[in-house]
Parts: sequence; C-alpha cells; structure tokens
Amino acid sequence: MFVFDDDVDDDVDVDDDDVQRTTNTILTTTKFVFSCFRLCWLLKRRRTEKDKELALQTKVVTNTHAHSRVPFLYLKMSGDRGFRGGRGGRGGRGQIIRPVLEGTRIAIDKQLAEFRANVDCDEIVFPADLSNHDRAIVHTECKKLGLKSKSHGKGEERRVHVTKPDKFIAVDADDSRTLNLSEKGTRQLNDYFSKFPPSSNELEMASRGTLDVAWEDENTKSRAENNNNNATTTTARKPYTDAFLTTFGNNVDYKRLHEELEHKRTHVHELAQISMKRQTLPVFKYKDEIIERVNANQVVLLAGSTGCGKTTQVPQFLLDDCWANGKPAKIICTQPRRISAMTVSDRIASERGENIGEGTVGYQIRLESKISKACSLLLVTTGVLLRRLTSEGADAYLSSLTHIIIDELHERDRFADFLMIVLKDVLPKYPNLKLILMSATMREDLFSNYFDDCPVIKVPGFIHPVREYHLEDVLAFTNWGGNNAGLANPQPSKHRKVDASSSFSSQQQQQQQQQQQQQEPSTSEASEMMRAAIENAFVAPSDETFDWLLQCAAQSKDEDLVNVQHSATGATALMAAAGRNRTMEVSQLLQLGANVNLKSQNGMLASDWAERFEHEDLASQLRELESTPGNNDVTMMEEDGAAKDGSFDGPVVLDEAALMRLSKYQLESDPDEVDVDLVCSLVKHVHEKNRAKPDGAILVFLPGWDEISKIKDALSDQAGLTDVQIMPLHSMVSPQDQRKVFQKPPRGVRKVVLSTNIAETAVTIDDVVYVIDSGKLKEKGYDAYTAVSTLHQTWISKASATQRKGRAGRVRPGEVYRLFSKSRFEAFAEFQLPEMQRSPLEEICLQVKMMQETLRGMIHSNGAPSPTCASFLKRAVEAPLPQAVDSAVTLLIDIGAFTSAEEDERITRLGRHLADLPLHPRVGKMLLYASLLGVLDPILTIACAAAYRPPFIIGADSGRQNANRAKKGFSDSLGGGSDHLAIVQAFKEWEVACRNGRQAENHFLWNNSLSGSTLHMIKGMRLQLITALNQRGFIQNLQSASYNTNATSLVRAVLAVGMYPLVGRMLPQCRAPTLGTLKGERVRIHPGSVNARFEFSQDELENTSSSTTTLACFEEITRNESNMYVRDSTLISGTSLVLIANTVKVEADPPVVDPLTGESFPKPGVPSALLNVDDWISFRVPLTQIAQLCTLRLRLFKAFASRVERTKKPLAANLQQCLHATSVVLADSDHNLLGAMNHYIQRGGGGRGFGGRGFYSGGRGGSNHFVPPPPSSQFNGSGDGRGRGRGRGRGRGRY
Repeated sequence: MFVFDDDVDDDVDVDDDDVQRTTNTILTTTKFVFSCFRLCWLLKRRRTEKDKELALQTKVVTNTHAHSRVPFLYLKMSGDRGFRGGRGGRGGRGQIIRPVLEGTRIAIDKQLAEFRANVDCDEIVFPADLSNHDRAIVHTECKKLGLKSKSHGKGEERRVHVTKPDKFIAVDADDSRTLNLSEKGTRQLNDYFSKFPPSSNELEMASRGTLDVAWEDENTKSRAENNNNNATTTTARKPYTDAFLTTFGNNVDYKRLHEELEHKRTHVHELAQISMKRQTLPVFKYKDEIIERVNANQVVLLAGSTGCGKTTQVPQFLLDDCWANGKPAKIICTQPRRISAMTVSDRIASERGENIGEGTVGYQIRLESKISKACSLLLVTTGVLLRRLTSEGADAYLSSLTHIIIDELHERDRFADFLMIVLKDVLPKYPNLKLILMSATMREDLFSNYFDDCPVIKVPGFIHPVREYHLEDVLAFTNWGGNNAGLANPQPSKHRKVDASSSFSSQQQQQQQQQQQQQEPSTSEASEMMRAAIENAFVAPSDETFDWLLQCAAQSKDEDLVNVQHSATGATALMAAAGRNRTMEVSQLLQLGANVNLKSQNGMLASDWAERFEHEDLASQLRELESTPGNNDVTMMEEDGAAKDGSFDGPVVLDEAALMRLSKYQLESDPDEVDVDLVCSLVKHVHEKNRAKPDGAILVFLPGWDEISKIKDALSDQAGLTDVQIMPLHSMVSPQDQRKVFQKPPRGVRKVVLSTNIAETAVTIDDVVYVIDSGKLKEKGYDAYTAVSTLHQTWISKASATQRKGRAGRVRPGEVYRLFSKSRFEAFAEFQLPEMQRSPLEEICLQVKMMQETLRGMIHSNGAPSPTCASFLKRAVEAPLPQAVDSAVTLLIDIGAFTSAEEDERITRLGRHLADLPLHPRVGKMLLYASLLGVLDPILTIACAAAYRPPFIIGADSGRQNANRAKKGFSDSLGGGSDHLAIVQAFKEWEVACRNGRQAENHFLWNNSLSGSTLHMIKGMRLQLITALNQRGFIQNLQSASYNTNATSLVRAVLAVGMYPLVGRMLPQCRAPTLGTLKGERVRIHPGSVNARFEFSQDELENTSSSTTTLACFEEITRNESNMYVRDSTLISGTSLVLIANTVKVEADPPVVDPLTGESFPKPGVPSALLNVDDWISFRVPLTQIAQLCTLRLRLFKAFASRVERTKKPLAANLQQCLHATSVVLADSDHNLLGAMNHYIQRGGGGRGFGGRGFYSGGRGGSNHFVPPPPSSQFNGSGDGRGRGRGRGRGRGRY
C-alpha cells in the first residue's frame, strides 16, 4: 500500500536485533501503521547493507533500470550455456479494489458519458470534494473511454480535469536506420535495371515520393484504351443468380396449396396439436389486424413483447394470406445472427409440416443455404440481404419481393440501420413491397417518426410470472460473507411492510446494542487496528489516513468495526470524519452501518463533533438522521416483490443487515469483473432449492468466453452438482454443440446453459425457468476520436435486462437473479448504443457508393449528383459521429477505393472490386496484392481468419498456455515472429490431419487447442473468396496465384500492404514488448501474441542510436480497461516498409560533426542518402540503390494498378519482371530479421522483488535467451518479479 524510496541513509547502522524488536512491537502496540513504516525502512536498510557487502566481494557495478528502481548486476563470465537470469524487478502495482460506493461510480459514469456524447464540450472539471479513490475512479473510467484526465491543484483545491484526445500527428523521424540489402538482392536489382533502366519520366514520378502518380498514369492509359475500343469505363459485372427468385412459377395454384396446408393442419395429429398451441399465442389474436394493417400500409411497426410469438407467426400470417388470395409470396425475413436464422427457419418449417430447405421455408447465411424450388419464405442475416442489394440486378430483386421483415430491430446493428436508410429511399418506387419492422423493446416513436408516422401494432406478450431478485437478495441467498458476515442480522434480506411499531421496536434494539457496545468494547486485533486508524485520522487528517480508516471499517467479516470506539476517548470513525468535514467519508461510513447515536466519553455525538469544528451543514444533516426513527433502514419500492403471488400493495423496506451486506460487497469487489464464486454459489443455491423440480433449466448470461470457461470449470469441480449438465452457448462452440442446448436433458438432470447475449433474443430454449443475469456485456466499439477499437465489459441496457428476464417465463413461472443492485438497474441506459455509432464505417461507406450505382436514381441525394457518405449516413435513424465517417472516407481514399474529396468521393475501379469481396477493404486490397505476387494461398487463410476469427481456442489459464505454446510452434515453423503465419501453418497441418480420418483430426485439434468449427468456416470462406476472385478475373485458379507460397518473406510484405499504416517499431526502452506506431501511439503487444516474449539484440539494448530496428505490422489497435494493445502482429523487414509506404522522400545524409572543432565532414564508408518513410522513420541507403528502390516501388504499384484496371490483360514485360525482382529482393531482405529471431531459449532463474502495493513478494522466473556464439561471448539473461497482487516487474543481468 505504501511505496518507499530505495535510497537509504548510509550513516545508520542496523542489525538483526533492531528488526526483531520492531517486529515484536507490531504485535503489541496500537500504532500498527507507524510500526509497519519502521519495519519496512529497517528491512530496506538491512537489504542495502547486504548489497554493499556483495558489491565488495564481487566488484559489482550498480545501475538503475529506466523503469525499475531495484539495482541490478553486471558480471562477465565465459562459457557455452545460459546462466541464471538477473534479479527480478520490483513487481507492478497489485489490483486495487477502490472503496468507492456504487452511487458515486454511477454519478461519475453518467457525467463522463454525457461529456463524451457532447461534441460541443471540450473539457469538464470535477468538484474538489472528491477523495483520492474517487479521483482514481475518474482516471480509470477516462482511460476506458479514451479521454484524457489530469489532476490539478493541491489539498482541498485539487480537481480532475477531463478533456477529449487530440488528433494524432505523425512523429518526425529523428534518427536513421541502415537498410541492409543482401548481395543477392543487390545483384538482382542491378540485373533488372540493366535490362529495364528507369526512364526520365519514371525518375521524375519517383522523386515525388507518392504512389498516386502511378495510379493516375494507369488510369490515363486505361481511359485511352477504352476510348479506342469504344468501351465503357466500368467493368462488366456478371449477373447475380438467385435461387430464391428462380423458383417463381406462373402456373402455380396458390389457393390449392393453401387448402392442402389447412387440411394437413386439421387431419394430421402432430400438426393439429401445433395449430392448437399456435392459437394460444398472444400474437394469434392480432392476426387479422396485422394482415389488415400490412395490406393497407407500406410500412408497419409491430412492437411485440417477449413471448408473444411474433418471430415465428407473423411471416406465416403473411404467407398464408397471400396463398389464400391466390397470390404468390416472396418473403425475406432478416435475423441479426446466423444461429437465429437457422433455428427460427427450422421452427417455422416444423410448424408447417416440412423439412427445412425442402418446402416453402429456407434460410441463407454466409457459406450455407437451404433453399428449395418451392421456397416462399427465406430467413437470412442482415448482411446477406445488404450484399444482395449491392449486386447487379438489385432492381429486379426488389421488384420480385412481396414482403421484407426486419426482426429484432432493437439490436441496432450497423447493417440494419444502413438498411433502414436504403429501404426508406427505394420503397416509393416499389409500391407493392411491404416492410414490417418487429422487435420487443425498440423505441416505437423513433422508428414510427422515421417512416412518416407509420402505424404501430402493440402485441402484449404471454410470460408466466417472473420473480425478480437483485444483488441485495442474492448475497443473502448465498450467505455471502459467512454466517454473520459482520452484520447485525445474519438472516437473508427480506421485504416487509412498513410498520411504525416495528420501527419503534427496532429503535429500542438499537439503543440496547449501543449500550452493549459501550459496555463491552472489542479487544481483537482488528478492533485495535480500527482504534489506531481513528486516532490517526484525528491527529494527522489526510486522504491517505481516511482511506486507511475506511478500509479498516470494511475489512472484517466477523465484527462490526465501523462502530468501534476509541479506548481513551470513545470516538468513532464517523465522529472523526464529521469533525474533519469529510462529507464523502461520512456518507460511506453511514452506508457501512455507522451509528449516528453513539456518544464519545465526553457525551458528544457525531453531529456535535461537526458543530465543534464549525461544520454546520454537516452537523444539521447528521441531526436529521439522529431524529429519524430507524435511521439505518432504507426504504425501497420493489417492482414485483417477494410475495407468492408476485405482487405487493405498498412500499417495502430493505433491512439494515441487507444494506450493510450490499455495501460491504460493493466495497470489497471489483465492479468490472464477474464474480465467479458468487455465480457458482447461486447456481448451487437455485439447484438445491428446486431439486424437486429438476426439469427447469438455468440460463446464465455472461459477457464472454473467458467467464464461460472459468464458471464451467468451477461448476464442474463443485460438490453436489453431479446431476447437472453444463452446456456453453457461444459463437466459438460448433453448430452441432450449439443445437444440443435446445435438447431436453436426461430425466432427473438439470441443464445449466452458460451463454453470452446470443440467447437474449430470437433464440428460445424452451425449458429455461431460472435466469442468472450478470448484467454484463462484452462490447466491441470504436473510438472515432482516436480511430482505435475498444473492447470493454459494460453494463447492459434496461431493454436487454427485460429481454433476459423474459427468457425465464416461457414455460412456467420463473425467477430471474440479477447480479446488480436495484440502484444500478435504475442507472442503466434505456437502450444500447446503436452499433453504427460505435463501429468503424469503411465497409458501410463502400457499400453506400455501390448502392448508388446498383440502385441509381432511387437513392436520395438532396439535390447532389453524387451524395457524399457523410450526407447519406446523416439520414440514419441515429446518425454516426462525423469523425467516424471522415476517418472511414480518409482510409478509403488512401487505399485507392475512393477518389479525393475534391472529386466528390467517386468510387474507383479498385473500390468496386473491394466491394464485391465480403471483407474489410484493407484486407481485400491485401488479397489482390497476394494474387499479384503469387502468395494467394496463405493470404487467403489469413484474410478469412481476420474476417471471422482466429482458430485458436483461448480458454482459462491452462487452456491459454496450451494455445500460446501451439501458436508459437506453428509460427516457428515458418520463421517465427508472426501470429498470422501461425494461423497459416495450423490450417495447413489441419488439412493434412483431416485426410487421415476423423480420429486424427480430433487428436490434432485437441493437442493444439484449435477450434474445428472455426477451421471448417475458414475453409468454406476460402472457397467463396476464390470464386469471387475468379469471377472478377484476377485468378484462373488457386494454384496459378500461389507459386510463391513458400516464400514467407513475401507473405510478410503482403501483410504489411494490407495492414499499412498499422505498422510500428519495437521500443527497446520499454519494460514490456511495446510498439511505437506511425501515429505516435505506444501500444503493447498482447500476452497471447507470439511476439509477447520478444527479446532485443544487444546492439538495440545498449545503443540508443543503433542502426538496426525491428518493425511489425498489425491488424488493429484495441483499448481495454487498462491499456492499448495489438493482439496479432507480424515482424517485417525495413525493405518491405520502403516498398509499400504511402510516401518515401529522399533526403541528404547529415554529415558527422566534430564536437571539439565544430567541423563537419562526410560519414566514412559508401556514400549514402536517407529514405524518409511517411515522416516517421528514415533508412540509410547507398546512393547507387536510391534510384533503383524508388523506381522499383513505383513499378510495383503500377503493376497492381494495371491488374486492377485491366484484370484479364497481361502485364507489360518490365512490370512482369518487376514482380520477379521484388520477390527476390524481399525474400532475401528478411535474412537479418529471421536470423535475429533464431534464439535458443533456456529457462533461467529470476530474482525476487517487491510485488506492488502492500509489499507483496515478487515471484521467480525469467529466461536466458542467447544465440550460440564463440565461448568467450557475453550472454544475456532476464528475470521477472511478479507480485501476488497481479503486479509484474522486470530486471536484467548479464553474465
């Protein structure tokens, strides 16, 4: 908890007796804290003396690490093996649970959210009455939100200032690195340019430093050729064939089909039973009204409560009505998720007596579809429908449809919001097309107004009564804190009627307790510590002493420490806080159960102490509490209550014990984490309480896979849960295992489903009776101000909480256990933030321009010939931030998908190609480069994993370690230093294992922590992308575009092309592996990356002006609760960066200056110049190679532009040979990079160090990394110190 300086006075002598005497004093004196101070000082003094003795014996040279204040040792030894690593560094600061009450946290969150949403406000200042812990919470939340916070002022005037981040500006290159071209690469350049020397025009274009001139040159040639051939400037796109539309038949008797279906529903027993159940659904009573409104209006909004049956019944109502009137029906119904489209279509098909994909019902998702010739109702994901509307023939497609149903609209994914804009524009041209919007918890007024006050149909849901329990109740049910938990009332929290007599009786009991407390003071060590804290708060008031006071008051689980009185004065903690006008601490102590009616030995109450020191406002507030009977009771209104009938008639109270238990729990737990122990205890409680009814399943909502894995493992180890079947429901689970969740468990076994919000909507598990809601959601967002992705656990909305509650009352009366308090629930937002306002918009902006071409004349343009993306997206239901749109458009212009803003952001030919690929535009460009350089096969795998997810299963601790080891092994097989190449090798070896049979495949997946379903998905996506590239004319087949597959250096270069400008250089001065990016950020490498244990060369460590540097490219920067990091990265060579960067400027190499005379003279060696890459990093290159490299990168880009503009025309001879020369140069440029990574690793011992706050001991560990050199060389070792409080430190030693 305290940090001490390493510098100790050398004049003081300390022996072991001094240390022992001070240790004994701690056990007897009440001045516990100050004794701890002295003990730590003495231990430091003793350690310093021993270090001096060691220095005298070994002639140690001491130094101090830049980020660790612990001295480390330099010794020189010779040998051929690695020795023990150096002393471990001081451990990092342990995880701190801030004693800040929930109300304060809610208020801080609200203010920061409002500030971030207000584009006109640039700064807010928090008041000065915040405590140190309150300010720490502000800083923590600002870090999560990407805001800048800093405290200014001293003492009572200290305030936190919060501002929005500035726009990043690239840092100018301040030093130079040597670009090492090998002899083979140099010979290849000389041979190539001897055959195809650069022209004067090329040299002039190359001198500009930018590649735009190459694209302009190719565009000019393309237009000239098109004019000569009388061709259009747009590439003809193959017509899109749609199986759903080709099933129309002109001679179909739809009335007869309807009569046959009704006959089956009447005479087939199973269908008759289903029909009877359908008629009991609430939505069935509204069938006629729904059909009538849909026929009379083009847009209808259906707000159906959870459980009303709208998802499965409304599409059938519309289909049956069309057939009954002899008309065909082509109905598209969108779902937000793949699993929803599959399960809902299967449910509808079974209700119509069909097999999915064999009758009138089918589904279509990415890479999978089941559509028959008779299909009239198709369930699709929103992305599939959008992809169809941006393809050729979109006009005919819309003309053929009769109804479009957008279900689960409340989820507000970005594609659904984009679809709303498009449909609003195109509906006037298709008067026969009906649009039905459905959801359970959407904002009806918002969408009704958006579609010109369209009618709204409200359908109540049929849900059995669901009893609600909040955290207050859960803590009592699970007996959190033990039998008494330090509380006056150990019984579970009870809701009871307000009764004046009971209040009076309670007051008498409180007075008796006060007398007993005063007569029988506690003598435990915790009480003595509390009394010392009270005295310290009076004598030396400060934020630190009052923080210590609060921690002492809240830490015990066996005693009521908050009301302990000082032995000499009788003062309490509340009196100390009141006397010093610490209003925040007074509030927290009252929440902990501090008694305002206790008196000190001089007869003074807490209010008297406040008045004595002239704090009148606080004194008056305390007097109001003194005069209130039962002042420690808190009245709360309960929505459902705890009565058996599920209702209450009047106000209820939450007793003092429950409130104190809640306050203690909130002060001692981390609100940003899911309490695994509490969840497991609650599952066991629910199971034991309802053991007589084992057929009711328990559905647990959790934020992510990590929590699911931990709780699954913890429940599996729980005694007494042998008759429980634990089943995870997550996107990482295979579709086969996902379907098992919907099956009934064996008789006498209870099913426990651990799920993310995937089970919140559309997916219905029929036998769920009990819901445990963590209230958390792992939400991926996008910070438009910093262009950084975010991944946070955040609180859900009230709408989501309602949806989750609705899962419990489908089959019979149920129960929902909410692991958040009533006050936290009231602070929830009404609805989740729309995805369009928290996502990057590059794909959306690209689709906007494609939509304007495929639906030309129907997209509203506000009078402009070609509306910009900003003007189009501004018409969304809730528009995205302008900064997000600007960032997306800028990226699309940079990669060549759009023309510049001066040219109205027109989509280019490259943009059209990228729009046809179901990938992010940056990844799509990488794929086209791969086909050009002959490395398509490995890049296909990487692109699919980027679009879907990596195949490695990252579970809990042991699973994570296995996955990391497997990933590193795969990466090392292809040269090392690349998470992306690890995926390539894993996929390649998996395909080999599959050819050896199912058992071999399962064995391979298990040993390497791989997901079979993910690998199968990647395989299917590869086939889809190969087909798309073939249709666009880029490849003939996979083999013809993969002739350089084994050249991993080329794969690294192509990765850099696709990820640029997301590149960075490793910073040797940082404690953990860290990248300095082109934009100036410092981002850490994720611990799960193969580069997380990267070790620098000795030259980079010791020489800040080293001529070498290590570069890496990465997919995205993610900000979580603690820092910014990159998850997947690949080391690349400097040559790759020079060839693919946006701008490369030639600069003179500065001369060497004599420090004595000031005279300058050229650097020794071969004459050279600098290539400055994007004003970020400079490379020193011999003058003879400057023109060659600049011309080579120009021709490389011209080859790419030529292939994009004329896909089927062969490249010119100089460009074709340029590709070969580039391949050789890049293949040989990585020899230094890969050689530097070829380390042998031997585990070595680390030292011990302090582990952060509270003086936790650091752990041992570390490793010796060395390359086998001559025996006299120096070996490099490192050691880690890890504190038990999750801190970490590093130290180095050289032997």
